[in-house]
Amino acid sequence: MIAPPDELLACLQTYERFLITAHRSPEGDAIGASLGLALGLRAAGKLCETVNTDGVPAMCRFLPCVDSVLTAPKRDDHEVAVIVDVDNANPARVAAPPESIDRCPVTVVIDHHASSRPSASINWIVPTACAAGELVYRVLERLPGSLTADAARCLYAAIATDTGAFRYRNTSADALRVAAELVALGADPSATARHLFDERSLSSRKLLGLALQKMEWEESTGLSWCALTREDFERSHATDEDTEGIVNFIHGIEGARLGVLFRESADGEIRVSLRATPPVDVSTLAQRFGGGGHALAAGCRQPGPLAAVRERVLSAIREGLPNRESPERRPPCS
Repeated sequence: MIAPPDELLACLQTYERFLITAHRSPEGDAIGASLGLALGLRAAGKLCETVNTDGVPAMCRFLPCVDSVLTAPKRDDHEVAVIVDVDNANPARVAAPPESIDRCPVTVVIDHHASSRPSASINWIVPTACAAGELVYRVLERLPGSLTADAARCLYAAIATDTGAFRYRNTSADALRVAAELVALGADPSATARHLFDERSLSSRKLLGLALQKMEWEESTGLSWCALTREDFERSHATDEDTEGIVNFIHGIEGARLGVLFRESADGEIRVSLRATPPVDVSTLAQRFGGGGHALAAGCRQPGPLAAVRERVLSAIREGLPNRESPERRPPCS
């Protein structure tokens, strides 16, 4: 069983004022784990703020106390003793003001990405954990009175997100046991799945339709991909948040080994989402382009233009993803 280090528990028990954050462009694990940790620490008598400069995505707005997630800290920096960065493998993508981090005497990282490297005063990085939410659960179960019903609902959402509603390969026996404990504490699996995976805005569905129409498929390599331009977003009245889950449709073709979604943001930055079928590992590919993630789900960001980024990334993929009929055995996308 995964157990948090003593120095992390001592830190959470000793200090009184915390700022909890996660990565930019947060999803269910980042919001669920950071908010769940904050709610648990508050129940234990601590003073906490939850900050994410990119705000809370629509699919997470159902979570309890979600309005307490701020886009900027309210307290003065000198009042915060500890900043906890949850579910973030890249310090450059932390969703908190840099000056707050620089001035804080103690920093903590709680993460489960294989690409994560120690970057804080206290680092708890467990790549075998299914989600950051699982790690936060292991922390709160050791802090008396902190595992409240609201914290449980947040942590269940975090785990459900990163296990794909308990369908992905990271759905371990431990993950299911933790999920069962969270349900016993008050998490609602049906409502959580509906909000996280089923309900989407009309604009997101229109954008999905455009993506499926534009999708490209390479039978020889098992590569599927799609590129969404600013015109596609304008035509569907969609935002970048509306792309959530589209890459799974791109990858979900029978026989696909790797799926890629390119999307052009309003500032010209190109965001790349990668999904893979074992034994393909896209985390190494993402790191090659300054990103990161997991073996089967990763991403990166690149300066535009879209066409140039698309060709660079697809060329790198094709180099490491030999044709199905090829006898050559090269490590995929390394």
